[in-house]
Amino acid sequence: MKPAVAVLSTGSVCFPLNRPILAFYHSKNQGGKLAVLGSCHMFSDQYLDKEENIKIMDVVFQWLTTGDIHLNQIDAEDPEISDYMMLPDTATLSERLRVCLQEGDENPRDFTTLFDLSIYQLDTTSLPKVIKAHEQLNVKHEPLQLIQPQFETPLPALQPAVSRCAYPYLAN
Repeated sequence: MKPAVAVLSTGSVCFPLNRPILAFYHSKNQGGKLAVLGSCHMFSDQYLDKEENIKIMDVVFQWLTTGDIHLNQIDAEDPEISDYMMLPDTATLSERLRVCLQEGDENPRDFTTLFDLSIYQLDTTSLPKVIKAHEQLNVKHEPLQLIQPQFETPLPALQPAVSRCAYPYLAN
């Protein structure tokens, strides 16, 4: 944010989206420099080698200690960052509760009426019609038999190759 220049942002694959995490400020009147980083943990020992954080650290220290790095004014004036989305204050909203669901019906005194036992019953009312259909179609009425599965082998059977050993020192 003005007068600082956003140098590093989060990008589009992390949260928050396209938000600055590193900014540089250079006071032309007093000659001071300031680098503001979202979290200094990226320069700790456990994160220094990850995601090339050491390169970022080198650039920050080089910008702070020397005048070699000059920022591109076009990119500095119009950085690719999105507007910050404010989240609602959930603590305040939790104190002002509103009903959003209808209350459920009370449970009956006999809770067993809530169970649907018809799911686990075997209905044999159509069995006489099935037996008549066997007679009409001239099909034997007998229990089903197991059909043995035939598994296909993906590769042909192995045939070992037999050949004589060809060791040069055994030729003599």
